Amino acid sequence: MGLSLSLLVEKFLNKQDKQSEKDLIMALKEAEFLTAVFFVAPLAKESGEPAWEESFSFVSLDDGNARYIPAFSSKDELELWQDLGEHEVLICSLKELSVALDVGMAGIVINPFSSSIILNKNTLDKILNL
Repeated sequence: MGLSLSLLVEKFLNKQDKQSEKDLIMALKEAEFLTAVFFVAPLAKESGEPAWEESFSFVSLDDGNARYIPAFSSKDELELWQDLGEHEVLICSLKELSVALDVGMAGIVINPFSSSIILNKNTLDKILNL
């Protein structure tokens, strides 16, 4: 991909021109993010079929007004979350994260403990449909 996602975010925040916006959007569409989940149910139904849709819950962050799925561009970014507790880590694309948003969730926040880029559902849809 060339520049890392973190560098592209920094470049966009500093320049805010069309080219840095385009580069960032393309990187977001291609990126894989680390996200924290808690397992909440067995991995198989009584019939023995996989129960992925029932087996885990995404950790969310609440800013007092809305809830977001945190997405991290690297292990270093994830480790900035000091009080996460016991969790598992999934690797997800931006599209997978957008599909995972529950009712009542406003969007995702990328690297919430550093650059903190919030992408609401509307913005996610626009990025994914470019």
